[in-house]
Amino acid sequence: MFKSSVVLSLLVFAAGNPALAKARVATPDQVVAHHLRAFTQHNWDALIQDYAPNAVVITQNGPIEGIPAIYKFYQSINSITPAPDFQVTLVPAVGDAGLADWVMNPHKPGSLKGHDIFIVRNGKIQFQTTVNVRPASQP
Repeated sequence: MFKSSVVLSLLVFAAGNPALAKARVATPDQVVAHHLRAFTQHNWDALIQDYAPNAVVITQNGPIEGIPAIYKFYQSINSITPAPDFQVTLVPAVGDAGLADWVMNPHKPGSLKGHDIFIVRNGKIQFQTTVNVRPASQP
């Protein structure tokens, strides 16, 4: 009985302690690394878990807002035949900002490279955009 009370007291303390709750939140590096793993594996169900409910992905065609629209956007990648291959390098985060350098279809004709920028807060991607997309043959 005593052990149960102590365990219950510790759980209540941990749940009500913001410092302990914050310690369980994934860091921007962890979130972006998970996101990139899921992306390169085309695992959209795992990938979408990285986003906040009100997340925005800014594309050259305009913003994509909310999880249902973002999920549909990623599913559209499956319609590309064959599915593109991505080589991705994670750059260490600075504060809430994460950066990934990528090459699509490396060493193949038509290969592209670019960068994705992520803003991660409370363990979830709030904003994401892709920038500086160019032929991989350009520096």
